[in-house]
Amino acid sequence: MQWIRHEERNTPGAEELSRKPLISVVVPVYNVKPGILRACINSVIKQTYTAWELILVDDHSTLKSVQKTLDSFNSNDRIHIIYRKTNGHISRCTNTGIKQARGEFVAFMDCDDTLSENALYEVARVLNSAPDTDYIYSDEDMLTEHLGIRKKPFFKPDWSPDTFMSMMYTCHFSVFRRSLLEEMKGLRVGYEGSQDYDLILRLMEHTRRIAHIPKILYHWRESRGSTAKTLSSKPYVLDTTVQTKEDALKRRKQPGYTSWVEKARQYRIVYEPVGEPKVSIITSSDRIIDDIQTVTAYKNYDITVAGDDTSASYNLAAGNTDGEFLLFLDGKIQIKDPDWLSHMLGHCRLKHTGAVGCKLYYPDKIHILHTGILNLPSGPIPALHRFDDRDRDIYFSRNLVEYNYSAVSGGCLMVERKKFDSIGGFEETLPRYYSDVELCFKLLDAGYYNVVRNDVVLTYNYTCFYPRKRDRRSLKKLYELHPQRKGIDPFYNINLSRKHGDFSISIPYNRRHL
Repeated sequence: MQWIRHEERNTPGAEELSRKPLISVVVPVYNVKPGILRACINSVIKQTYTAWELILVDDHSTLKSVQKTLDSFNSNDRIHIIYRKTNGHISRCTNTGIKQARGEFVAFMDCDDTLSENALYEVARVLNSAPDTDYIYSDEDMLTEHLGIRKKPFFKPDWSPDTFMSMMYTCHFSVFRRSLLEEMKGLRVGYEGSQDYDLILRLMEHTRRIAHIPKILYHWRESRGSTAKTLSSKPYVLDTTVQTKEDALKRRKQPGYTSWVEKARQYRIVYEPVGEPKVSIITSSDRIIDDIQTVTAYKNYDITVAGDDTSASYNLAAGNTDGEFLLFLDGKIQIKDPDWLSHMLGHCRLKHTGAVGCKLYYPDKIHILHTGILNLPSGPIPALHRFDDRDRDIYFSRNLVEYNYSAVSGGCLMVERKKFDSIGGFEETLPRYYSDVELCFKLLDAGYYNVVRNDVVLTYNYTCFYPRKRDRRSLKKLYELHPQRKGIDPFYNINLSRKHGDFSISIPYNRRHL
């Protein structure tokens, strides 16, 4: 793989760190083949970072080779082996290991997977720069079962709470502050298959001190019975996934329900409006009014036609309306789904939500115009622009389930009025095709998360959306207002293309700011 040859050829060693927290690697073990188990254990032994302990917890394996393999590592005083007297399944087994951990941080690892040699060093490096971090996750790839060939890299976004409600995207490598694990009482029994997902859903209710390392530190083996290969190997995972999502909604007192997305093989969360808050729809043309009134099931809205398609007109129109929520809608958009407004409103009411956008199609209703805006070195560009959306799952369901983005399209953008007012509305010195991005930047700066709902699908009945040539003067103004955002997109991994919004792998790229 070209990316491996280029990006991992000079893996940095464990340079001196001022702080070296002990990291306890907890590995539940059950009926794993000797060679695969040895590979797992040796990948920890070979770490360039040395302040670790390895806790291997055998869950009463029936294969005699497991104990023989484990016992062969008894001489290493940093390896602690525990034999459970009964089989308790993965949650109980992992909790046994957590109770024995002495480290300030606990790392989870499966007994058939391996770590990159610098995995623990990279974690310690984060903890030196941000010592109050409570949870760290990294990028990952997969290993073929027998030959151990690496494939299917997953280059993840930085912490994205709405993406996480869509899917367990953080997965491996996961490292937790031990005191927080103990406070949450570890993994919950009865959620096997989704136990880590349930844990992090609960963790995100305790802390926002979450860090992402944009490097592949974990190699997940595609064994026959693993969900790394297919969900059909463990069908109960879908049941526990639904349960843990529904539990989270109840704990957070957020009315909503799960909805199966067949192409993605995931359950999305559809949030429901609380009461019937008024939505003030502000549009650039009266041509869309009949469409809204004919199709829309949610009825508590009013419609205002802005004087012209400028940021100043949109701000003026917003100031002359009284809706609790504002929806800015381009007059060239066509609406077909009766639930479009309620789905956007349900999500927009969440405390952490900034702007809510949707999936926009070209007039052919096949090719994607927009699923959010990426902020690349060349400037903001639409994600998955011109991709054929038929029967496809594009890069971990970017076109199918809800994802957080740096910005969403002003063609259809909803925001809570009090949040809109608190950041000063649209920047009137910018044209509309950049003022939507600037508005979203201000929402990010205020601590909110912008999100695209891919279940809200609208059609833009016009062939050109952004100017064919870059408006360099406006682009310069955008980054003068937000210099810390120039070329930086926390929701688009640095290992992906820096020129195109297609989620292809980038080779090479200068990582000078990492």
